[in-house]
Amino acid sequence: MCRSQRSAMNLLENSLNNPMNDTTLWKAEKETVHKSYLNGARSIQFIMCSLFAGIVINFGSKRYHYPFTVGCFLFGVVVGLFDVYSEFVRNFTIVTRMDPSDMMLTFLPVLIFESSFGMDAHMFYRALFQCIILALPGLLFCTVLTGVFAKYVLASYNWSWFTAFLFGSIISATDPVAVVTLLKEMRLPPSFTILVEGESLLNDGVAIVIYDVLSQHVFTHSQLSIEDSVTDLVKTCTVAPIFGYISAKIAELILTWIYISPVSEMSIIFLQAYITYFVAERFLGVSAVLAVVLFGVTLNANKMCISPESENLIHTDWRLLAVYANTLIFIIVGVLVSVHLAKDYSPEDTYYVFASFIAITLFRGIMILLFYPVLKSTGYGLNWKESIVLAWGGLRGGIGLALSLMFVSNPNLDNSENFNKVMVQVAGIIILTLIINANTVKLVMKFIRFKDVTLVHRLSMGNAIACATEIRQKSIRICKTDWRYKKADWIWLLQKTKLHDPYKGGLYGDDPAMSSLFIPYGTCDECMVSLMPYIPSDRERKDLDEAARKKVLRAMKGFLWRQFRNGLIQRRALKFLSKEADNACDSSNKYLRAKELSSKFTKSRSLYRWLVKNISNPLEKIKLQESSYEREIQQLKFKHRRVLGKFCSKCYFSWWFEPLIMIVIVFNIAQIIIDGFMVRYLKMMEYSILVNILSIVFMVFYVSEIVMKVLVLGWHYYIMNPWNTFHFAVSVIAVIGGTVDYILIYYYPLSLSFFLYSRLLIVLRLVEIYRILRMFLFYFLSLLREYYSEELYYEYDVGRGFLFANQDVLQKIEAIVDFGPCVQIPLTICEENIIQMLDNLTEFEEDFPAIAFALQSNRAARRILNKVRTVLERFKEKSLILREDIRILKEVENSFSCFTLKWVA
Repeated sequence: MCRSQRSAMNLLENSLNNPMNDTTLWKAEKETVHKSYLNGARSIQFIMCSLFAGIVINFGSKRYHYPFTVGCFLFGVVVGLFDVYSEFVRNFTIVTRMDPSDMMLTFLPVLIFESSFGMDAHMFYRALFQCIILALPGLLFCTVLTGVFAKYVLASYNWSWFTAFLFGSIISATDPVAVVTLLKEMRLPPSFTILVEGESLLNDGVAIVIYDVLSQHVFTHSQLSIEDSVTDLVKTCTVAPIFGYISAKIAELILTWIYISPVSEMSIIFLQAYITYFVAERFLGVSAVLAVVLFGVTLNANKMCISPESENLIHTDWRLLAVYANTLIFIIVGVLVSVHLAKDYSPEDTYYVFASFIAITLFRGIMILLFYPVLKSTGYGLNWKESIVLAWGGLRGGIGLALSLMFVSNPNLDNSENFNKVMVQVAGIIILTLIINANTVKLVMKFIRFKDVTLVHRLSMGNAIACATEIRQKSIRICKTDWRYKKADWIWLLQKTKLHDPYKGGLYGDDPAMSSLFIPYGTCDECMVSLMPYIPSDRERKDLDEAARKKVLRAMKGFLWRQFRNGLIQRRALKFLSKEADNACDSSNKYLRAKELSSKFTKSRSLYRWLVKNISNPLEKIKLQESSYEREIQQLKFKHRRVLGKFCSKCYFSWWFEPLIMIVIVFNIAQIIIDGFMVRYLKMMEYSILVNILSIVFMVFYVSEIVMKVLVLGWHYYIMNPWNTFHFAVSVIAVIGGTVDYILIYYYPLSLSFFLYSRLLIVLRLVEIYRILRMFLFYFLSLLREYYSEELYYEYDVGRGFLFANQDVLQKIEAIVDFGPCVQIPLTICEENIIQMLDNLTEFEEDFPAIAFALQSNRAARRILNKVRTVLERFKEKSLILREDIRILKEVENSFSCFTLKWVA
């Protein structure tokens, strides 16, 4: 009997012996349930109040210009102070006392995935080496320096070396949640944002590995094993990303099966993010953060697997979840910091916390200075201004606090060291980085003139303001003629709707006179000479040309995505062209050329022609001959025969005749292979008698097959089929092999050499396998043709998508390029691309008309359905049709949308 059964029996016996015990247990259980209900209700009330406080804090952050996360953290600190001194508040903050690992499991998948899914995958992979340098050797360097500092400067805490280095691993890693939130508020350049965000996401995984290794030695007082530590680090840095990549591919496969179902697609991504985190942490024992990062980045790189109609809704939902999670986690962190500082804080800790804050900031600056040459020459590079912001913007937050909570709450800790001070130091540094660094980083950027407003920025802003001003003036003229607004105060309205140039007034120390609106350009109507009040220098002109090139490529990529959202281009073609545009954008003075794109597909086209000419067409002829031969043979089925001929005809035209022959061939091939192994390698001569008997059996079967076919078809029709001639030759080989076997075994039993040579005749019977492969040959070739047809379909789709994108860019070129004289180069390239691609597509349509017919038919159907959908949406918006009827029409539309015309090249 197990322990639970024994306890149940004891409880039953006690209840029978003491009837009052039932009432006591029932009351205790009722009180427990009631208390759990109250705790759950109060936790929900605390969460609702925190979210409402987040709304107020967000409104205040926009009005008074302070970081949103800092406001949530300070609000949590205030709530934590009430938690310490008020029992009433403590009843509502039960959710803040959850297990640290559960807290990370609750919030981190949402925050990490939302951040990684929002990153540009191409930019992340290009800056990946920089991120790894900062996250791996950079973090180890800071951990060692911080550990030495903690051992000697914080000597009064009586920490061991393991504890000191563990503290260094916790506090040296920047918090991805805090850093990502700050970056979104600051709107830094994308390349620098990717570097900071990628470092904060990756170094957390390394910090957790170092924490796990060192905490085991602190808890067990064992010796440090360098080999095991390196193994754990390598495992985390390899297994976690691989698992995240595999998880993303699984999600991508599922999403491609779902068609226009935003709820289902959002649910799949949400569940897969949490499953990835949970499995990586609890089952694989690797960094869950790294796994979720690779999951999000990989899914972003293949986000065309998401239905275009669902994309905006999914991004909106994830942003909303991230805001909720950010609000709650920073308020909870603030509460925990207040509670733990109130318990273990002492006046001398103030000096130690400030000393640690200065030290970790200094160590991070030294680390960036040490790796500056590598960071400058890899990825997108790094300048000295970005290095300063990178060093100063290393915030600490909830993950470091959760790790310190996990450490100090472990029951295996002894009292030989002052472990609670780890929590005090981490909490104090979190407060200082969120209050000092987060609030002063903009001042630091302004002091070092981080955002230099160049002529490129001015012209871009001037172009946007000019377009908006033109729309404003047109709207004012229209409203003035509208009788519904005839009593409007136009003087007040003109004053309130006036657009101001943000670069006018000396932002970041620029010249106030250099406004974007004061750098127009034009041409003289008579001599066509450029009229510009400001002539750019050679360097500025080069920057303007480069900016025009990047804007044209980005616009081309945007037009490609618009084609995809309208169903006019495949996912695969969009992915290829987007990748090519990103690669071209990274290379200086490079545009997408039609000639370069076409050269990448010439190999597949020539290979397909060779396949059709040398393999497919001859086999098609053989297949036609066989079909005509089979039609003639079918006429023999009704021929009048005698008893033996009738029996043979019935067997030959039965469905089981050919499968039976194939099964016998398989057994014969297996027997030949086993025979060769036994005789040649094991020298088992006694086994040859059984082999000889089997050879005679197979020989008799093959001869019987030939006789049966000759009786049914006649010798003339039998020889007409080349496959029958081949079978006849193989059967002759079988007869010769069996005869030689019989002679050697019974008349020359000791002549092993002759016996082995005779096996060559038996091995020749292995050609019987072609009788089986013949069944699959035509099927394999059909699959091969279908594969190359899909490749050609994909090539044609790429060409059309590239052509239409260039045409769209050509129509909008003047609005895309901010500086008029820079239009000529992209204009010429787009015109050349259009001419060359039209020639290539015309040639393709002549060579493969079936594919062109299928693709154009599918695209025309998609365009028609888009128009139908637009009309249905207008009817629905204007309430011109009942909702029930809309659903019926939607089902009809979806059934047509899933239809795709099949093609064969």
